[in-house]
Amino acid sequence: MHKILWKEKLSFGFAGFGQNMIYAFQMSFLLLFYTSVFGIPGWAAGLMFMIAKTWDAFNDILMGTLVDNTKTRFGKLRPYLLIAPLPIMIFSILIFTSFDASLTVKLIYIYVTYILWGMIYTLGDVPYWGLSAAMTSDSIERTKLISFTRIMTMIGTGLVIVGAPLLIETFGKDDRARGYFLTAIVISVIGAILFLLAFFNTKERTTVSA
Repeated sequence: MHKILWKEKLSFGFAGFGQNMIYAFQMSFLLLFYTSVFGIPGWAAGLMFMIAKTWDAFNDILMGTLVDNTKTRFGKLRPYLLIAPLPIMIFSILIFTSFDASLTVKLIYIYVTYILWGMIYTLGDVPYWGLSAAMTSDSIERTKLISFTRIMTMIGTGLVIVGAPLLIETFGKDDRARGYFLTAIVISVIGAILFLLAFFNTKERTTVSA
């Protein structure tokens, strides 16, 4: 049986905290941004979300297959936790970027950036949760790790739901587009840095399938 060190547990938990800051901001505020700031009709944004979620079902399978066939000196899961945070940060900012253009151009932009955001987020999400099983073969240790991490993810989500509107108002003042953009930068940068902890301060000790 493998004991999970406190440093690993804290790092894994704070990585989940950072990851869910990004996810919560997107889930809670992106539709509002699209419709009230970027000028996308509600029906068009809803259709885009539906198509993206349908693709996600296939994307999850593809990502799981990719991870299962990965072999590196860092393990099969942790390399993705080094690769994913930067592009997640970049696309989390891009989906909250507003500009003047025709509706057609804006629709193309949100389809491309949001679907790529979902694919890149999955690139980090699938290995991240798979890592909890690879860190130890002890089911009790694993349960403690996941329980602690779930608490951290809920705190991260709650912090964003409460704090993001304040940041948007502070940064935006008379320019809501600027408020959303700068808030996305703050949340995405902090979230990505914290997510990197899952790579730097953990170890894969067992072999798992994603």
